[in-house]
Amino acid sequence: MIGRRWGGGEVAVGNLDEKVTERVLYDILIQAGRVVDIHIPRDRETDKPKGFAFAEYESEEVAAYAVKLFTGLVTLYKRTLKFAMFKKKVVAWNAAEDNGEMLMLITNT
Repeated sequence: MIGRRWGGGEVAVGNLDEKVTERVLYDILIQAGRVVDIHIPRDRETDKPKGFAFAEYESEEVAAYAVKLFTGLVTLYKRTLKFAMFKKKVVAWNAAEDNGEMLMLITNT
């Protein structure tokens, strides 16, 4: 939605119906604090949403508050959404010398 940046707190949102848009999620999640980015992954072949999303807040504290606030509270299209903190961890880093590209393997912790 706004552009990826690292340093905030990221929340994983699960049990999404395919009709839920980034805008709908934003309108809900902004109630906990400033949302920096929202991403709903899509299937490469069908282009349908995969049923989960990631939302980045301006800080880990705000993200933790959002998880606490929304857990068990938000239902969309007869589905109660699931919320959890999500952290990225860089486990490998390779800077290619020929063209300056950087490749990173990122996992959740």
